[in-house]
Amino acid sequence: MHCKKNKGFVSSVMLAVGTISALTIGATGVTSEAFAPNSPIFNSILNQEEIQIVEESPMIDGFSQQERIEKLENYFKSYNMPAADYARAFVTYADQYGIDWTLVATIAYLESTGFQNPCDKVSYSGLGWGSCKINFSSFEESIRVVSMNLAGKNEATKKYYENKTPEEILHTYNPRYVQGISKNYHGNALRIMQEIKEFEAPRALAKN
Repeated sequence: MHCKKNKGFVSSVMLAVGTISALTIGATGVTSEAFAPNSPIFNSILNQEEIQIVEESPMIDGFSQQERIEKLENYFKSYNMPAADYARAFVTYADQYGIDWTLVATIAYLESTGFQNPCDKVSYSGLGWGSCKINFSSFEESIRVVSMNLAGKNEATKKYYENKTPEEILHTYNPRYVQGISKNYHGNALRIMQEIKEFEAPRALAKN
């Protein structure tokens, strides 16, 4: 594991066992063997039908869906993070599954510095999901899969995430005792989530 500082934040690029969900640690009784290619959980996580994207959602946190997409895009652009290109996916999947629209985006920030440093062992793994053992066809697919699971919409993982607050989800996703050198993962995550919501793009950036 290693850390990378970005404008005052500790951007933890945590691409090993410590950054995965509680599915892969002993506390839940499920080990990393659950992600073997033929395991039921592995297949259940990946073999999900594509969802119908909701193009317009109600106002959330005082912003329309399009305003939230633009806010998130500009936030990532201010740090020159590739995740800016996936702002629409972060927001629309969050709305579809009913989770905080900044949650998975913040996980991307912490786990791979906004997709700058994805796991190089498998494809499109920039969210710490599955401990670098799951290939995705695209970053958008990884956003969909993680959003679905964190919302408790996958039967294989719902007991870990269903009906939890964002903070509770973070504690399950990356338990304190496996955080390694990132001693304030949850504090950093909650701070980034709030920063995104309060972010006002500089005029020049907003025009791009």
